[in-house]
Amino acid sequence: MQRDWAKAGVAFRWSGDQDPKRILVHDNDVIMYDAWQSELGEWSLGELPALRRRSVNYYVTSTETVYAKAAYLRDMPLSDTEAQVHRPDLPFCLAACEVMQWTDSHPSAGEFERSRAECCGEVQDETGMTEVYLSPFGPKGGDKRGVRVAAEGGATLTVGELLWKAMAIQFPLLASRNPVRGVGLYRLGLQGGIPSYYLWGSRSRLDDHVG
Repeated sequence: MQRDWAKAGVAFRWSGDQDPKRILVHDNDVIMYDAWQSELGEWSLGELPALRRRSVNYYVTSTETVYAKAAYLRDMPLSDTEAQVHRPDLPFCLAACEVMQWTDSHPSAGEFERSRAECCGEVQDETGMTEVYLSPFGPKGGDKRGVRVAAEGGATLTVGELLWKAMAIQFPLLASRNPVRGVGLYRLGLQGGIPSYYLWGSRSRLDDHVG
């Protein structure tokens, strides 16, 4: 099969692994997926009502790795309800910037917008979300509890608003020590059925892992 089969809903199998996986999110170079639990006879994220009570992180890998080390099995399109929960339309990376640093003091609105314009340039500012969980990290890189962020008055969150609020959340946790360079917001999974993103540097943890 041609190397263009990766999309949300496709089931695939890693070489040497009998249990199938199922793509939930495909955003260009990144794939996030679910795994079949053969001992239980079900997908690990298949019980949708339970996802509204849990915090889950998607499995994540690069599209190139899937094409190189996995085989297509079949199309299993996401139902409308699954799409509403997993939001395959949302990007893996909302914003990544080398100019700003999490240890910078929280800037004024004008300073923030100037820095964001310098590092992000022209961006799709609307995120398509009214609320999201942002998961910061500690001075040694460890994960901290996610913080719920909502748009004012039920409006749609913008990238600028999320970055602004993320800086206020992350800065107090680092003091003078910062284990990453730059800033970035990356798709993590779900928290209580709401999309979650983790805060990190201008390169995602996946980028750091694959080099």
